[in-house]
Amino acid sequence: MKSYHLILLFCIHAGLFAQTAQDYLRDGFKLFQQEKYKYALQKAKAGIALDSTELELHSLALESMYRQNMRAEGLAWYLRHKKLYATHFGTNFLGGLLYLSHPIEAQPALEAFETALEMAPNDTLFHYVLFFRATAKSFLRDFEGAAIDFRNCLKFNPSHIDAMINLSAVEDDLGNMEESKALLNKIIELQPDNIGALANIGFRLQQDSAWEASNTFYNRVLELNPNEPLGYSNRSYNRMMLGDLKGAMKDIKKSIELLPENSWAYRNQGLIYLRMKKGKEACASFEEGLRRGFTARYGPELEQLHKEHCR
Repeated sequence: MKSYHLILLFCIHAGLFAQTAQDYLRDGFKLFQQEKYKYALQKAKAGIALDSTELELHSLALESMYRQNMRAEGLAWYLRHKKLYATHFGTNFLGGLLYLSHPIEAQPALEAFETALEMAPNDTLFHYVLFFRATAKSFLRDFEGAAIDFRNCLKFNPSHIDAMINLSAVEDDLGNMEESKALLNKIIELQPDNIGALANIGFRLQQDSAWEASNTFYNRVLELNPNEPLGYSNRSYNRMMLGDLKGAMKDIKKSIELLPENSWAYRNQGLIYLRMKKGKEACASFEEGLRRGFTARYGPELEQLHKEHCR
């Protein structure tokens, strides 16, 4: 063996070429950009083992967990290091995103986003986080507060389509039907195949008992995205009201298969079972919806249905 090979082996075993925390951060970020989140997380944890106070490594770890749907581990990590993150933008923003993923915990998400907003380094990131704070407020049924935040997002970026979609829904909740309709029309004008806008128009028509017209929009949503769970859930309700119970059950089962965390789907499934005269199955669906947090998000309707039909 040549002498320089022997020297290289000696250096490696002696730890003379050991990586620093910054090396792990650089390598982990490259892996993250390549969407290799599992390996990015490994690099982040290795770097944190060397320097537990490097907050960018913590951000990399949290975002890698978020991208892998590792909600429980991500939140445990966030809570374990929360004191360290007290004045850091990225880690609190990512903590909020983890809380806002299923099953949604909107109050701690709101608190994390508010901490992140205090630390936002520029207007662009401030308004980016503001959108998610508004979303958390809407889950908490603070529709006035959510509307203010969404409007501020649109003042900063008038072409923010997601803010338009969510503001339209919030305006609807506030009873501002004309404002909601104008926003949806604007979105469709800008993006004729925008799934969020099409779905919101479908829901508006559903609220007006225009079942067939509503399904026209949900059919288009599902043409554009055959794996859209809320499209199947809302179309199932229209089909039920039109008397197509077989089609309704097929749709709601597909919705639950795609998004089992959606408590609204169990409400619809229970109603379909009631129409089929299957009370036991209806009650099981209502109970599952309640278990998955229906009341906190949508109000007492499911509790009332359960009380009425499941004694």
